[in-house]
Amino acid sequence: MYISTSRLRVPQAHVSELLEAFANRAGLVDSAEGFIDLEVWHVDRDLGEAIMVSRWSSRDAFNAYMKRVQLLWRDVMPREGSGRGRSVSPGCAVVLG
Repeated sequence: MYISTSRLRVPQAHVSELLEAFANRAGLVDSAEGFIDLEVWHVDRDLGEAIMVSRWSSRDAFNAYMKRVQLLWRDVMPREGSGRGRSVSPGCAVVLG
């Protein structure tokens, strides 16, 4: 199993909107090969922080999904340094078993 985490920082006033958005997400990743589940945790010691945790059958499955996403979004998302957006990347990962 492979676990990827991403730290999400938002203004405290918008954390509930972020959590609701994930609760009502489209579920596009759900059909990805090797995807197991996705959770978003609200950090109680920092009210402007949430942790996104996704579980995958393997690191290879996660990397293949991320590569597909990057290819799909490369022309849509603003490039880092353009002043028109932010880059998004996984924060850390843990491999189990």
